[in-house]
Amino acid sequence: MARLSLATKITLLIVVVLIIGFGASTIVTIQRGSTLLVELNKRAVRRLTDTLVASIEGAMLQERPDVPPRTARARQFLATRPVRLR
Repeated sequence: MARLSLATKITLLIVVVLIIGFGASTIVTIQRGSTLLVELNKRAVRRLTDTLVASIEGAMLQERPDVPPRTARARQFLATRPVRLR
Protein backbone atom coordinates (compact mmCIF):
# COMPACT_ATOMS: atom_id res chain seq x y z
CA MET A 1 0.00 0.00 0.00
CA ALA A 2 1.38 3.33 -0.99
CA ARG A 3 1.69 5.92 1.73
CA LEU A 4 -0.29 9.08 1.18
CA SER A 5 1.27 12.42 1.89
CA LEU A 6 -0.11 14.60 4.65
CA ALA A 7 -1.48 17.12 2.13
CA THR A 8 -3.42 14.37 0.34
CA LYS A 9 -4.88 13.07 3.62
CA ILE A 10 -5.99 16.57 4.63
CA THR A 11 -7.50 17.18 1.19
CA LEU A 12 -9.43 13.90 1.38
CA LEU A 13 -10.66 14.76 4.87
CA ILE A 14 -11.88 18.17 3.70
CA VAL A 15 -13.66 16.62 0.70
CA VAL A 16 -15.38 14.00 2.89
CA VAL A 17 -16.51 16.62 5.41
CA LEU A 18 -17.87 18.83 2.62
CA ILE A 19 -19.78 15.93 1.05
CA ILE A 20 -21.32 14.96 4.39
CA GLY A 21 -22.16 18.59 5.20
CA PHE A 22 -23.81 19.35 1.87
CA GLY A 23 -25.66 16.02 1.95
CA ALA A 24 -27.05 16.70 5.42
CA SER A 25 -27.99 20.24 4.41
CA THR A 26 -29.82 18.96 1.34
CA ILE A 27 -31.74 16.37 3.36
CA VAL A 28 -32.80 18.94 5.97
CA THR A 29 -33.89 21.40 3.28
CA ILE A 30 -35.98 18.77 1.50
CA GLN A 31 -37.64 17.72 4.76
CA ARG A 32 -38.52 21.31 5.66
CA GLY A 33 -39.89 21.95 2.17
CA SER A 34 -41.96 18.78 2.32
CA THR A 35 -43.39 19.73 5.71
CA LEU A 36 -44.23 23.21 4.47
CA LEU A 37 -45.90 21.85 1.34
CA VAL A 38 -48.04 19.43 3.35
CA GLU A 39 -49.13 22.26 5.66
CA LEU A 40 -50.02 24.49 2.71
CA ASN A 41 -52.05 21.68 1.15
CA LYS A 42 -53.89 21.12 4.44
CA ARG A 43 -54.79 24.81 4.58
CA ALA A 44 -56.02 24.74 0.99
CA VAL A 45 -58.17 21.68 1.72
CA ARG A 46 -59.64 23.38 4.79
CA ARG A 47 -60.51 26.46 2.73
CA LEU A 48 -62.13 24.38 0.02
CA THR A 49 -64.02 22.33 2.58
CA ASP A 50 -65.28 25.46 4.33
CA THR A 51 -66.46 26.85 1.00
CA LEU A 52 -68.22 23.61 0.11
CA VAL A 53 -69.92 23.36 3.51
CA ALA A 54 -71.06 26.99 3.30
CA SER A 55 -72.47 26.34 -0.17
CA ILE A 56 -74.34 23.25 1.01
CA GLU A 57 -75.67 25.04 4.07
CA GLY A 58 -76.84 27.93 1.91
CA ALA A 59 -78.60 25.56 -0.46
CA MET A 60 -80.22 23.74 2.45
CA LEU A 61 -81.43 27.04 3.91
CA GLN A 62 -83.03 27.78 0.54
CA GLU A 63 -84.75 24.38 0.90
CA ARG A 64 -83.52 22.98 -2.38
CA PRO A 65 -84.81 19.40 -2.58
CA ASP A 66 -81.78 17.99 -4.40
CA VAL A 67 -79.17 18.94 -1.82
CA PRO A 68 -79.87 16.60 1.15
CA PRO A 69 -79.73 13.36 -0.90
CA ARG A 70 -76.48 14.44 -2.57
CA THR A 71 -75.06 15.45 0.80
CA ALA A 72 -75.94 12.08 2.31
CA ARG A 73 -74.32 10.22 -0.61
CA ALA A 74 -71.20 12.41 -0.37
CA ARG A 75 -70.89 11.76 3.36
CA GLN A 76 -71.23 8.01 2.82
CA PHE A 77 -68.59 8.14 0.10
CA LEU A 78 -66.16 10.13 2.25
CA ALA A 79 -66.78 7.95 5.29
CA THR A 80 -65.73 4.82 3.40
CA ARG A 81 -62.58 6.41 1.92
CA PRO A 82 -60.50 8.22 4.53
CA VAL A 83 -58.08 10.83 3.32
CA ARG A 84 -54.50 9.89 4.09
CA LEU A 85 -51.65 12.33 4.32
CA ARG A 86 -48.11 11.09 4.66
